[in-house]
Amino acid sequence: MSAPVTVYVPRDSAARSVGADEVAERISAAAAAAGHPVRVVRNGSRGMLWLEPLVEVVTAAGRIAYGPVAPGDVEGLLDAGLLDGAAHALCLGPTEDIGWLRDQTRVTFARVGPAGGAGPLPPGGPVRWAARAAGPGARCVRLMRRGRRRVRAAGSRRAGRGFLARRA
Repeated sequence: MSAPVTVYVPRDSAARSVGADEVAERISAAAAAAGHPVRVVRNGSRGMLWLEPLVEVVTAAGRIAYGPVAPGDVEGLLDAGLLDGAAHALCLGPTEDIGWLRDQTRVTFARVGPAGGAGPLPPGGPVRWAARAAGPGARCVRLMRRGRRRVRAAGSRRAGRGFLARRA
């Protein structure tokens, strides 16, 4: 038996709203019925909402994109050779060659920490970071949601999730 072909189908709300769940189910069912092993991976959107659901198939040439794929397109795509990355009216070619993706500038963080480059954030979560940043004399208040928002002065020693620092 051959190794399964990996097929990526987005699972974000934009793709799901235009039928990605049904597309994923139909790909799995139709490939199984045809005796083709597939591994459907539900991923996030690449941001091209006009192409959702954007189905990507892993081939020897890289990921090949197809979109927008409607549930009714799945049978025709599989017959045309979707799992091999074959040509089809919905085929967009290699994903990394799609102009909108290729030409964009992506910005990522090397490290995220407190302002001024004071090093990594200390343990304890944002509440404790806020209390430490407020300095001596700060007290914590807890924001609670139970139908309406209440603020409770926290003279308690708890400084866990949901507490904010305030100057006394």
